[in-house]
Amino acid sequence: MEEKTWNAERPVKDGVVAYLMLEDSSGASAFYQKAFGGEELLRMPAQDGKRVMHITMRINNGFLMFNDPFPEHGYPGEKPQG
Repeated sequence: MEEKTWNAERPVKDGVVAYLMLEDSSGASAFYQKAFGGEELLRMPAQDGKRVMHITMRINNGFLMFNDPFPEHGYPGEKPQG
């Protein structure tokens, strides 16, 4: 498969990349690392020092991105249904 790039440093991967809003992104990252051998590639902490604005992980050569809810910016977390 030919690798596409948008610049020399960051290759663009084929496929679908899931982006999740999770109540505890830091805890989820630790779990995915332990349970699935995930590798955290990027973490952007929020200014409040408690929440995470963005995490990028690689799991089995696929990517997963997620963050904590930010209700003050219009992104409230919703409790799972059911």
